[in-house]
Amino acid sequence: MTAQSAIEAANPTAKGAARNSASVFFAQVLGGLVSFGTMLVTLQILKRTDYGIIAAAVAFVEPIRTLATLGVDAVGVRRAAIDRTQIGRITGSLLLLRLTLACIALAVAAVFAFTWRASATGGGWPTMAAALVILPAALTGPFQVPFQATQQMRRLVVLPLIAAVVQLAATLTAGWLHAPIALFACIPAMGEVANAIVTRTLARRILAEPLVGDWKLARELFRQGLSFAYVTLVVVIYTRGGYYILESQQGTGAVADLAAASGLVSPILVLGSALFVSFTTYCSYLVSAGKFAEFSAYFASFVRRVLLILIPVAFVAMLVVPLVIDAWKPQYHGAARAFRYLAFGAVWMLLCQVSSACLIALDRPRVIAIMATVNIAVFFAIAIPLAPSLQAEGIAIATFAMELVNAIGQVSIVFALLRRLQKSP
Repeated sequence: MTAQSAIEAANPTAKGAARNSASVFFAQVLGGLVSFGTMLVTLQILKRTDYGIIAAAVAFVEPIRTLATLGVDAVGVRRAAIDRTQIGRITGSLLLLRLTLACIALAVAAVFAFTWRASATGGGWPTMAAALVILPAALTGPFQVPFQATQQMRRLVVLPLIAAVVQLAATLTAGWLHAPIALFACIPAMGEVANAIVTRTLARRILAEPLVGDWKLARELFRQGLSFAYVTLVVVIYTRGGYYILESQQGTGAVADLAAASGLVSPILVLGSALFVSFTTYCSYLVSAGKFAEFSAYFASFVRRVLLILIPVAFVAMLVVPLVIDAWKPQYHGAARAFRYLAFGAVWMLLCQVSSACLIALDRPRVIAIMATVNIAVFFAIAIPLAPSLQAEGIAIATFAMELVNAIGQVSIVFALLRRLQKSP
């Protein structure tokens, strides 16, 4: 049996989903530990205001970066998981589409960097440097589709570590050279270039057929992805909205506090990204096979484990981490206060990520869009009045409340949809 025929013959399974999640989680933990070290090194090298400049630039670029995705990766994974005979064609078409969108997004970022952001603290160059990540990311996403759709993410276990090591080396070098802030801002792009090269090399080993772009399929994926594009854009706006508010009202110091606190909760979000990949693939298969009872049991088991395991972990982190921050970097006391809320907010984010993957598998983009709209209203209704007095802590409180509302809503909707589908003939 050839590599391609083996891919086509293998159906997604619960064990495969578990192995997939474990592989991605292990890989993300390896890379996450190095990335965490990179963040600590960056905090040590840069002034608090300079770190805030970088965080503000990244926050500004994120909504523009959505132009390079528009939800098409999720659509591609879902289609490839259902029909594995089309993996090569889907991957090639995604690559063609993503590169086109990335060029458009980078051009938009350049215009804004040297017009609107030209008057920001640090000027427009940090924003332009942060935007460079858009191009290599457009390669990495499509190249990962064959691994996600066939539950072979274990083959990419070294990927996050390589990218993280590249970023750490670049950060140390930039610090040694006393490089300008713009160079620090483009370091994530260097890691993403390493991601793209390694992923493409490994993809060749599991795909026997060449990656040929099909404009007709690309346009079809684009149309389907538009339903998720709104969600992606709204999510980016409310997750980065706090940075915009703080930068305009409090300056880059408060932005640095929020960025540091967000970085400290990243280990929980690493788990979320690992599970998102597996849930999208496996649950898409369960929907196509009509196995809704199995889907419901699988999701219920996950929710129970999150609540029983991660809430105690978040509680301990809420008590310990702020003490460490105050002892190590007392100037980041605002980050310590914000972390207390983000620690629990990250648990709700995890539930939201996985329930969103389930809704994608159930082909319910409208539900995700409605919840995203509710989220952005809740976030800004709380963040805007709290930010002037509480700064980063106020944004963290808004994030906590928004993610809790979102988690309760999405998890309830997934269970309701599955109950209805089980009852339907």
